[in-house]
Amino acid sequence: MLVPFQIAEFGSVLWVAHYNAANSILNVLNILRQTMGNYLPIVATRIYHERGFEAFRQALNRLSVAVLLASACMVLILVVFGEFLVSILYGARYMPVAEILPMAAIGPLVAMLSFVTQAGGLALGRTEQIFHAYLAGTICSVVLAPLLIPRSGLSGAIWVANVGY
Repeated sequence: MLVPFQIAEFGSVLWVAHYNAANSILNVLNILRQTMGNYLPIVATRIYHERGFEAFRQALNRLSVAVLLASACMVLILVVFGEFLVSILYGARYMPVAEILPMAAIGPLVAMLSFVTQAGGLALGRTEQIFHAYLAGTICSVVLAPLLIPRSGLSGAIWVANVGY
């Protein structure tokens, strides 16, 4: 990820520490992301081959709604318990992390939605869209960092990361 380096270039070292602290808390989501990344393509391909395109489309739609609802719940939990999490994990010095934590969670959570589209693309043999999505995110991150980080500070950096997902 480019964002910590972009924050150091266009922001401050303290912002890098806060960004990394937020991401450390959000690393718990990696378990879910890795599980989904391995499981969804298998399930999507099986549904497509056994039940046809319409059942496949409906399954992907249901999965998308479930991922969005789970993401909304996770952001709500971080809004309600963010200060508590930060205080027990890092103490008072890192309390600004509690403010950015729900915003920082949006990118990884919405990225989980891309696993649904990736699973669909893999089942249909259309994997080029995965490459294009990652390329677009990287380009946007590189372009937006010098614009958003100096103007919006750590919040701008979080949005650069979110767009990069």
